[in-house]
Amino acid sequence: MTDLSSLEGKNFAVVLYTKGKTGEDEGSVFFGKARVDGETLNLDRGKDTQPFKIPKDTLGRLQRVNEDIKEILCDAEYWIWLTVADIPEGDDIAKYQPTHLKWPTQ
Repeated sequence: MTDLSSLEGKNFAVVLYTKGKTGEDEGSVFFGKARVDGETLNLDRGKDTQPFKIPKDTLGRLQRVNEDIKEILCDAEYWIWLTVADIPEGDDIAKYQPTHLKWPTQ
């Protein structure tokens, strides 16, 4: 696994996947700077947004961006993919981590 401290201040992309309402895979990419706080990696998207805390159990997915996708990921140096889903009806939302990420609309 990558030493998290080496990511501090690097251009960073988070790719989120979900099953769309039609059952098709949908994705969205969020960009910013990697910020490291001890053993926690965050996506910092600027002063007007909350940082997104990368779940520790997903850090094994962290990758250096290959040249063939660098343009797609807007010159990010590192990226990670995560899956998201709707909260099941009746579930206690307090047990979920807020993302502070807004899924783009068409």
